[in-house]
Amino acid sequence: MNIRKAKENDKKDLVEVTRYSWDDDYIPEVFDDWVKEKNGNFYVIEEKNKVIGCGRMKEIKPGIFWLEGLRVHKNFRNKGYARKLTEFFLKLAGEKGYKKVMFSTYFENVESRHIMENYGFVVKTTTRMLKKGKIKMYKKGIKN
Repeated sequence: MNIRKAKENDKKDLVEVTRYSWDDDYIPEVFDDWVKEKNGNFYVIEEKNKVIGCGRMKEIKPGIFWLEGLRVHKNFRNKGYARKLTEFFLKLAGEKGYKKVMFSTYFENVESRHIMENYGFVVKTTTRMLKKGKIKMYKKGIKN
């Protein structure tokens, strides 16, 4: 297993990863911008030199970081890769002197919520989002 900065030639693999994440995943749309960000924190996780997941951390204010885009290919889920990415980003935030690390996740994403709760994140806000005629619940966690 290896975690490294995302590169332009990772797009094909990440499109495949995200194909199974959401009905309409935003990662393929933002991929090019994230890869080109100067001082960006867009990383991929590989297994046997194949990209199987990704994540991004962005400093939104001095010392306040936002985690987003954490994805793992469906064939590699429940094997600890999301935990490894989470640990990587929390360590990186620590190295950058974080005050807070925040994220948002889909309410029914029990796996993501469980991982983050294990790292001390707590639910601060519950919101509802109307999309295509269905109400979907989202929760945001904040680590203090």
